[in-house]
Amino acid sequence: YKRELGSLARLQNGAFVPVWWAGIAVYMLIAIGLVMFVKPLVATLPPLKAFFTGAMFGLVLYGLYDLTNYSTLNNWSLKLVVADMVWGMVLMGSFALLIRFLVSKGW
Repeated sequence: YKRELGSLARLQNGAFVPVWWAGIAVYMLIAIGLVMFVKPLVATLPPLKAFFTGAMFGLVLYGLYDLTNYSTLNNWSLKLVVADMVWGMVLMGSFALLIRFLVSKGW
């Protein structure tokens, strides 16, 4: 990821130095999206459909981010777009399965 981001990355002595409050805010927004938009859909779905629903949510979230960056930033690589979008789909699909499990247990 560091190599793909190159000069765009916030680095200090070769290590990422993110703006932590902004990163935390991103994941809080993702959690809100999962609860508001994914949870109502996956609560009663079979596991595979629940995963797919979450994966589509991830495709939208990560796709908006990555494709916007690809269209506006000089060195945002297509390789990074694809890898990050797949990651978002797997991550959100997995969270959808977790949400489905928790709902089935009465949460």
